Amino acid sequence: MTGLEQHSERPFQRALADDLRTGRGRRYALANQIDYLLLRAEQEQEIRSQPEVGLVDGGLDEDFFIFTHGFHANGILDDAEFALCARFHRFVRAVQPEPELFILLDAPVEVLAQRMAFFVISVDGAPAGCGGIQFYPMYCSTCSQIGSASSRRTNWLWSTPPPILRSLTPSFTNF
Repeated sequence: MTGLEQHSERPFQRALADDLRTGRGRRYALANQIDYLLLRAEQEQEIRSQPEVGLVDGGLDEDFFIFTHGFHANGILDDAEFALCARFHRFVRAVQPEPELFILLDAPVEVLAQRMAFFVISVDGAPAGCGGIQFYPMYCSTCSQIGSASSRRTNWLWSTPPPILRSLTPSFTNF
């Protein structure tokens, strides 16, 4: 059983991306983040209800520590909205434990930037590449923010107890 991001099924993601791209503000930012955090909590709950091993790409903790923190750092979520997301994350973790194992597939920042530039999905004619806000694949990020996202990931992983973390560094000669 797996839990995938389901970008096309997230009702607020495109609205937020469109608002940010056109300069209309960030009115869907909180709804987008709560929707993702709730999706990830529901995926974990469903996986835990099954007898077999489950696999989630990212999950609740990554979405909170990488993306919610990143949206706050970049002004997409204000302090009150971030605090609400943090309350939600703490509540879910109080009633639903962390996954038993995190598997990290690590890549150098330069490789991530190359992949992001290659796989950017252009929304409604937005230029592809790393200029301005891009949608990869549909979430709001920029190539220049990969380094700060990597730092947030490192901080999160250092706060994770070592017995549940396995770090793998595959070959990145081809992507």
